[in-house]
Amino acid sequence: MQAARSGRERQVYTSDGVRKVCGVVPVLPDGQIVMVSSAKRVGDFILPKGGAETDETAPQSAIREAFEEAGIRGTLRPNCLCSFRNEKVNKETGLPTSEFHFYIMDVTSLESDWPEAALRTRATFTPSEALDILLKHKSNSLYVAMQAYITSQEQ
Repeated sequence: MQAARSGRERQVYTSDGVRKVCGVVPVLPDGQIVMVSSAKRVGDFILPKGGAETDETAPQSAIREAFEEAGIRGTLRPNCLCSFRNEKVNKETGLPTSEFHFYIMDVTSLESDWPEAALRTRATFTPSEALDILLKHKSNSLYVAMQAYITSQEQ
């Protein structure tokens, strides 16, 4: 099994120094959302996401992160679901710490082995359950992405 990429040597930053983060809202054929356990907060579930890297496009980074963190394979829908800067501010620069780019991923397989399998577990939830979990997790950026997905399905 290939190891997950680590370190920030190849990370992408915007022209004003904000870290670019890419992630997915992974949707199973039955409409359930796949979430992965947080590496930082035991018992919390989050959406797969991570830093964009210089040798990838934003969609490629999102696909890689989905596999590395959750063992998810799938196809991204054509357009970015949402892009935004988070509210957390770097005290030194006064700028947001991250700029997020989320994509909807139609899940085609859940692999039994993946780079972070020893560190993380997966679980599936309805979209509204996923939204509630992210609200309790106090991860505003992931909540915004999940809310954008729910809104996109109502149209």
